[in-house]
Amino acid sequence: MKGVARFEVGDLDGLDDLRQAVELGLQLGLGRDTARAYINLSELLFRHEGPAAALEANQVGRKVCEERGITDLALVFDGEAAECLIDLGDWDHAMRLRGHSGTGMREGCGPVSSRCQR
Repeated sequence: MKGVARFEVGDLDGLDDLRQAVELGLQLGLGRDTARAYINLSELLFRHEGPAAALEANQVGRKVCEERGITDLALVFDGEAAECLIDLGDWDHAMRLRGHSGTGMREGCGPVSSRCQR
């Protein structure tokens, strides 16, 4: 949370804090905490660098969930990825990822997501 707090007050080094958190989590074999750190990193990257950077972090975090059987957070990653794909113009992939016809695409956004409010 330190990285998020730093970012929120305009200190971009908060991104480095989150990157260090995910690396430490991976080294220690932490599943849920590492996945949550990736969710936060993806959100902040979206806001600072755009949807492509966020999607890259999202995919790595999603893989952590797959490898550890963390299905609830994997769904969060899927929702966040769909938001990135929409912003990148890849509506077809976003709809396939979300598994529905496109209605309610903004439903089910991640717990930290400001993208839901656009």
